[in-house]
Amino acid sequence: MKQFILTLKSLRHRQILLITLLFIAVVGLWLGAALAKRARGPKEIHLYLLALNEVMMLAIYVLPIIAAIVASRVVTTSRDGGMDTKLRSMGISASRQFGANLVVTIMITTLVAVFILALALVSSLIYGFNRPNNITIISLSALLALVGDAIAVSAIHTWAATQFSQQGVTLGMAVVAAIGTSALPFAGLNYLSWILPWGIVSAANPVLGSTGGVVTISSEALLFGVVAVIVGIFWSSVCMFLIKIRKVEQ
Repeated sequence: MKQFILTLKSLRHRQILLITLLFIAVVGLWLGAALAKRARGPKEIHLYLLALNEVMMLAIYVLPIIAAIVASRVVTTSRDGGMDTKLRSMGISASRQFGANLVVTIMITTLVAVFILALALVSSLIYGFNRPNNITIISLSALLALVGDAIAVSAIHTWAATQFSQQGVTLGMAVVAAIGTSALPFAGLNYLSWILPWGIVSAANPVLGSTGGVVTISSEALLFGVVAVIVGIFWSSVCMFLIKIRKVEQ
């Protein structure tokens, strides 16, 4: 807890909040415009499930990018601002320092994930999109998938930020990985998304597809959502383990 509080304090003058708000504003405008366009289209596409699918597809790109930006900022601040040295002098291990940086990144990335899901829900109410009877279960499944993905990409990019001093490397990694992962469903390889930290939200998406105005929902959506969170925690554990190994080697 001590290292987490110190990490937050060290970020006060690093514009993390401003960067996050600007990112949310840009994503919100883009998604809002997409949902408004759907509302102006034929009634067959006035469906909450289709709006939700747009959110899940957008998250494939958005979550890795914000995670990479925040992770790079957090790790760079700790390293260049002398926070790493201060924490080590207090007897706090490298893995605990990494954990504090990871928690901050997860919090901000999850905030963005919750925002875009909430925007889809609110927009569906405003535009009068048709909603399924099991909207609560489906929305909860989507939330779990988003959170699991947020945890995984935060872990991998916080780890990457500790390995590479150039912030552009982590961001470039996020963009390339997101683009590559987004192509898997179209290639019929979406099952591979489960083993990639950037593909969890795609693999656990409760919306399987739509044909002729009929939307197909996963029969195990809630289970997949829970698995997504477990996989996200697994990736966090893997990255934590890698940090410990690096410390032992040093």
